[in-house]
Order: sequence, then structure tokens, then C-alpha cells
Amino acid sequence: PVPVWEEDFTEVFAYFESLRANGVNNFQHYFDKNPHEVLNCARKIRIIDVNQAAVRLHGAVDKGELLGNLDKVFADISGDVLKKEFIALANGHKEIEIEGEAKTLSGERRCIFIKLNIYTKDTGEVVALLTTIDITQRKLAEKLLKSNEEKYRLLIENQSDLVVKVDPEGRFLYANPAYCKTFGKKEDELLGRTFMPFVHPDDKEATEQAMQGLW
Repeated sequence: PVPVWEEDFTEVFAYFESLRANGVNNFQHYFDKNPHEVLNCARKIRIIDVNQAAVRLHGAVDKGELLGNLDKVFADISGDVLKKEFIALANGHKEIEIEGEAKTLSGERRCIFIKLNIYTKDTGEVVALLTTIDITQRKLAEKLLKSNEEKYRLLIENQSDLVVKVDPEGRFLYANPAYCKTFGKKEDELLGRTFMPFVHPDDKEATEQAMQGLW
């Protein structure tokens, strides 16, 4: 069920060697200064084979529609994802895990998690075996969660009620502005300290019992 790709990286590694021969030893610096070379490098990759899960992921009729270069299947072959990949490979890494964006043949974007393994055939060809997992729904859920968390924080920070978050030992993990203002403290002065010293003596016993009932 997992999309799998076999890609020929022989020309890519020959390109790395030509750069070394010309004095390049810091590939991070080189690609930062020459971003157009990321695209040049990407176009040296040739897709050899894919499985049926990859065909389905990209909305292709058959694998023949996906074979060739990366322009068909990756959303941005000159961007940061491939640059990071090339830098790691040029520096000797044989296994890489990275997130990126793919696209279907109709242009629909998909967030994917990529695991890449490099090996050399007896013929001398350098081949990459990639597995990709569609994480589009997970990324959408994370985005929604982050949005909800930001709305919740905005609500908490702008109300007059005293709101705190504490760990099982009663140490502050968060205190809203109303709480800080009431006790004349900044939040960073409270974090890591226990909240019980701020409880009125008449309420300490009841508060301790309530805290014990929470855990």
C-alpha cells in the first residue's frame, strides 16, 4: 500500500564529483549561493520504476505516465526540500527522511513523508529507493489544531478570570496576564514555581484536597 519509487541518481553523484574537482567542499554554501543549481541537479534524476500505490497517489493511468524526470510529480523541484536532500547526499548520507510536496498529474498538491536509501548496483549505477507516505490529512489536522490553539490562547489571555496551568507537583506551566497582574509577577517569574504560596491560607487545605483528587 506504500508508494515506492526507484530513481537513477548516477548523474547526480557524477555532478557532485565534478563540483569537488572544481574545489567545492561546502555544499550548503554552494547551493545557497547558486539556487539555480538545485534545479539543474534535480533534472539529472531519472525515475526508473514505481509501484501501483505511487500510480494511485499521483492519479496516473499507469506507471508509464510517471517515468522520466521529477517535474511531473514534485511540486517544486528547485525548492528547499530537494536542496536539503542534495546537501545531505553530497556530504555522504545514504539514508534521508524528509517531508515535501508532491502533485498529482492534474496538479493537486499532496504533503508527503519521504524516506530515501541510496545504493550502488554492480554496474556502477547509483540508485535511490524511495518510499513515500501521504500525510496531507495529518498536516491539515495539525494546521486546524494550531489555529484552534491560537484562538484558545487569545481567549484565555484576554479574559479577566485568573487562569493557570500546573503540573502534578503544582508547578506553574502557564499563567494568563490577569493572574500575573493580580500577583504583580511576570509569567517567567512564575514558571517552574509552585502555585500554593499564592493561595490564601484559609483556602490551602481545600485546594490541596482538590489537587489530590485531580491526579
